[in-house]
Amino acid sequence: MNDEMVAEKFEEIIFETATSLVKTEEERLSILYPFLPRVGDQLKNEIGEPGDITDRWMKREGDHNFMWVTCENSLTKEKWNTSFELPV
Repeated sequence: MNDEMVAEKFEEIIFETATSLVKTEEERLSILYPFLPRVGDQLKNEIGEPGDITDRWMKREGDHNFMWVTCENSLTKEKWNTSFELPV
């Protein structure tokens, strides 16, 4: 057994343990996709105004999964949605 195999098995054990401890969908999304935006992060809209992420969820469309987020414009308080295609 080489170092890479040990690291992969260790990662698998950590992932399985973490997913059994989560209590909310938000926590599950954070474990599954740790590098994607989270509630509280900031995104800019199409004209560059800042918005805070207030909600996020996964949605399957055809053969692809997407993460949808709702943002609230920091200046106008207007809400808008956008999506990211999730990696396989």
